[in-house]
Amino acid sequence: MTNDIRKTTKAGVRGHSRSAMDVPAPGRKGIDRQQVLNAARDLSNEHGVGELSIKAVADRLGIRPPSLYAHFDGLTEIRKELAHWGHRLLAQRLRDSAVALTGANGVIAAAQAYLAFVRDEPGLYSATVAPGAMSDPDSRDAAREWIGVLQRLLESMELDHDDRIHALRGIRSMVHGFGQLEAGGQFRTEVDRDASFDRMLRTFVEALSSPSQAFTQSAK
Repeated sequence: MTNDIRKTTKAGVRGHSRSAMDVPAPGRKGIDRQQVLNAARDLSNEHGVGELSIKAVADRLGIRPPSLYAHFDGLTEIRKELAHWGHRLLAQRLRDSAVALTGANGVIAAAQAYLAFVRDEPGLYSATVAPGAMSDPDSRDAAREWIGVLQRLLESMELDHDDRIHALRGIRSMVHGFGQLEAGGQFRTEVDRDASFDRMLRTFVEALSSPSQAFTQSAK
């Protein structure tokens, strides 16, 4: 995922103006909005969302770049939709992972599903954490879905409001950091990476069961 943070874009895409000749009628060659997003998702997962361009998406679909403007205003809108998709998919993954679970077991299951999502959908995940992504109100609303799942699981551990926020930040940091290092090829030994993450996660969740020790002491 480290390659997802690249900031290059294809020259000439920004500032592209529409005209009657540039914009074909919707439905040309059977391409629709979802197919555009599917292609953008695949490219982002393969090369990083930072490498996404109008030309790359058009090439993947076998159409001319201007044809995409029948469906999206430009690359910014495509990336925004990828972020929304990522938030919604992550929320579903977390809900599915913690069905009928509460407390520590639910938190552990959800955090493991969170890391699995980062591994399975590196492009969509990077779209959700890209610089400026959360400045969009719709993205913030979409993010509340999966954050709410974790919040409810943490609440079932009888943590108060502040401790839930501390715990949520800790889980997000563990998943993001572990996923970034793993994707960057930093864990090269043959020791099981899942076992490493599981140990770290369980140590953290066990500490949540004694918030007065885990959090209050750090504030003294």
